[in-house]
Amino acid sequence: MLFRFKKFCKKFSEPIKSYVAVFVAPFKCFGINGQFLHPFPQPVPCERRTSLLNGSNSITKASFNTFLIHFFQKLFMNPKILIGVPTHEVMENSLNEFIESLKKFSYENFEVCIEDNSPSMDYFEKLQKIADEWNNAKPQKFSVIHSQPLPKARERIINARNIFRKKFLEEGFDYFFSLEQDVIPPTNVLETLLSRKEKIISGVYFVPRKKINGLEIVAYKFKEGSSFHPLNLEPLNFLELMPSRVIKNLAFTGMGCLLIERSVLEKIYFRIELSTLHSDDYFFGQDAFKNNYSMSLDSSVLCRHFFEQWFGTKIKKEDY
Repeated sequence: MLFRFKKFCKKFSEPIKSYVAVFVAPFKCFGINGQFLHPFPQPVPCERRTSLLNGSNSITKASFNTFLIHFFQKLFMNPKILIGVPTHEVMENSLNEFIESLKKFSYENFEVCIEDNSPSMDYFEKLQKIADEWNNAKPQKFSVIHSQPLPKARERIINARNIFRKKFLEEGFDYFFSLEQDVIPPTNVLETLLSRKEKIISGVYFVPRKKINGLEIVAYKFKEGSSFHPLNLEPLNFLELMPSRVIKNLAFTGMGCLLIERSVLEKIYFRIELSTLHSDDYFFGQDAFKNNYSMSLDSSVLCRHFFEQWFGTKIKKEDY
């Protein structure tokens, strides 16, 4: 009986392998992590397909296994991301490069929503035209909202973020990517931050600081212990970004390139306190800290920041 079973397996094993190989061959180029994965070093001739699954070609077998891993990762681990971008006409100088960067994102399962809070409708109409062109050419949805401008800049930003939060929770997104129009992230930013499996994680960008006559990283750590107080917080220094890694247990980071998992926004909304000069990123970090969420930063995700014109714009203290 055992002899007959072995003979049966030997007779049908090669045809089965051949059918599997023929099925797999069309997937020899499979996009993942912003690159093309080639499971087979060269296009596979028909006469070689029957040997793909045996041990005689260890490189091909390893490549095939890698392909299967990435295939099922992309099939079952493809969270839906809402990219929310508050904007204003003063940031128009970065618009073209910002839109081009979105077009080059290597991750595919996302939707873009831009909220314009400019005083006139001119900038909104420009954005709407871009959205229409995008929706006619690309599979991802791109929408634009115009909100009546509120008196203070921080109020306008908070209003936009909570519009995004409402859409995010109601429409079943898995992650919210808070992005600023003047921040240009790398093309693989979404899958890179997703791969870190953090509840809240930021990329790296810089702002000018006149007091230190240079640039400052928009990420703050605790000086001592974990008391969330302005006097106990300080920005990361440049040496702490090296080597590239995930830096955990930060007090807060900027909101310009920040990936947030759904469970966080089910508990936390965006807010400010106008009695202080702190921005919304400070209060988001504070509320995350109170809810036992750790904020992280991936120092390999380096972004360009168009701060030249934006930070040169004079905003009166009473309007901030």
